[in-house]
Amino acid sequence: LDLLLQAYGSRHSIKPAPSLPLQDTVQRAAELLRKRLARDPAASIALDELAEEVNSSTAKLCRQFKEDLQLSPLEYARLLRLDQAASRLRRSSLSLKEIALATGFYDGNHFTKQFKTVYGLTPKEFRASELNEWLTQRNPIIRMIYRISDQALTR
Repeated sequence: LDLLLQAYGSRHSIKPAPSLPLQDTVQRAAELLRKRLARDPAASIALDELAEEVNSSTAKLCRQFKEDLQLSPLEYARLLRLDQAASRLRRSSLSLKEIALATGFYDGNHFTKQFKTVYGLTPKEFRASELNEWLTQRNPIIRMIYRISDQALTR
C-alpha cells in the first residue's frame, strides 16, 4: 500500500515541503483558515476578506501562497475540509450527504469526486476500509498540510 500511495502521489505532482520560514502573510492566512474551518467546516471563504484580514491584496496573497505552499488559499481550505470529512467518516455514522454538506461541499457527487482525488478511494470505500486511519496518515497530500502546519507552529 505504501508503494501504491507513493505512485498515487507522483501522479498528482506533490511538491516538496515548503522551505522555512513561511512568509508572515501566508502563515497568518493559513492559521486563520485552520481556525475558521475548525469552528465551522462549511464556512464560506472569501479571498478578498481573507486578504484584508492579513493586510494584503488578494493577488499578492494568492501569489505568496503559491510560492510558499504550492497551493492557493482556496485549495488549502479544500484540503482542510477533506481532512475533516475523513475524520467524520472514520468516527461517525452520518450519511455521506450529511458529511458533504457539513464540511462545505455543495453535494455528494462533488464531495465524492474531490475526496477520491485526494485519498484514492471514494468516501464509501474509505469508510469501509479497516486501513482508513493509516490511509489518512500516509496520504502524501494530507501529510503536506500537516507538515506545513507543524512548520508554521514551530517558527
